[in-house]
Amino acid sequence: MAACGGTAVEDTTTTVEPEETTTSDMMTTTTDDPTTTSEVTPPDETPVGEFTDEPFTSDGFPGSGTTAFLIHVGFTPQEGFDRVVFEFHDSVDEFTYEINPVEAPILEDPSGQEIDVEGDAFYEITMTPASTVDLSGDEPQEIYTGPDRVPSLDDAFVVTEIVLTGDFENVMTWVVGLESEAGYAHALQMDENQLVVEFQP
Repeated sequence: MAACGGTAVEDTTTTVEPEETTTSDMMTTTTDDPTTTSEVTPPDETPVGEFTDEPFTSDGFPGSGTTAFLIHVGFTPQEGFDRVVFEFHDSVDEFTYEINPVEAPILEDPSGQEIDVEGDAFYEITMTPASTVDLSGDEPQEIYTGPDRVPSLDDAFVVTEIVLTGDFENVMTWVVGLESEAGYAHALQMDENQLVVEFQP
């Protein structure tokens, strides 16, 4: 999905510092293309926060400033919930985001075309300033080389797939498909340059 450059307004991001964790075995799923590996680090089985089904908007959204470039999308079932991690190349100090429950049909930003996302319930995660492509040079540079659709795993609790639905003017959107209604928890982990979103049936 191609991205277009742009700016938004000034932001103030609310963050959650990561807790000290213990190490456990990571679960991964791969295809023949090594860029499609799905994994999460660190593999901490403690939820990052309280689960809710209410919409969330971080302070200062939509943010402006330095663009956070996505480098990896990870997915791992934990003990009783599923964890999705968006990892970025540089600091997320000026990063803002929204999480909203949405209904089908799922629409691509900005075309408005319908996108198929597997599941019976959905959460839309909108991040800005964020992108998969660096447009600051003479030629676009693709930073995120992973899949636009991150598959689920056999032992997932509720997540069916994670789909890129928008990357336009420094606004990046992913939709998480779910088998059924679920609550979510979230944290912006500054030290790891990660946005963590977890889903519990």
